[in-house]
Amino acid sequence: MSDFQYEMENRRDKRDKSGMVPKDKPVRGSYAEDRLNQLKKDREQYSVNHLGYYSGGLPRKDSGAIRGKSVGNVGEFHSPQVHNYLNYNHQDTSFLNAEDAIKFKHWMGSDIVDFQRSRPYYPMHYDRNMDFKKDRSFWFLFILGSFSMFYLSYKIMYEQDRWMMWTRREHIHELPAHHYINRGGVLLEKEFVGFEKYHTNDKSLMEWYKAAYPEKFAGTEAK
Repeated sequence: MSDFQYEMENRRDKRDKSGMVPKDKPVRGSYAEDRLNQLKKDREQYSVNHLGYYSGGLPRKDSGAIRGKSVGNVGEFHSPQVHNYLNYNHQDTSFLNAEDAIKFKHWMGSDIVDFQRSRPYYPMHYDRNMDFKKDRSFWFLFILGSFSMFYLSYKIMYEQDRWMMWTRREHIHELPAHHYINRGGVLLEKEFVGFEKYHTNDKSLMEWYKAAYPEKFAGTEAK
């Protein structure tokens, strides 16, 4: 908030008879004076008062309620965007004086290297062999193949189980009964792990190992 806005809102003792806080006039020859004069000429061009509203004028033929040099009805606000579009064709257009021109020249001289740098700054890369597409295609196919491999591995496992299920259903009378066990109506295939599956201690287990694999313990017995 500027000082003027603060005084307008909070310092009623500084207001004059018109209800405005007096402002100092711009210094003669300054940019503020040139800018105010230019804005005054712009307002007169479209019959706009100092508040920015159309003040009217003489009626115009086939213009309805639009009077004088206005482009809107009397009492409407003259938009700066419309004014810049009609006169300067750019919303950010500003007026420059000699001082602004000197500052701009100084800036252009100090940053001339950056200003003259070609765009883009990095050298252009020409992908003549379509390496970018090949790289993306390779990784896309790799990811797709990985997911397919996981899917097929689980699918094969499920289908093998299904295959075994149908084998038992169709050949239940041909399968040896001692290879299966009935658990609540479900046939489970036994796994053969040896004739001696249970041992009382480690000594008994080692005796079974020596009897099952004598060649593995031939060297230890000699020692």
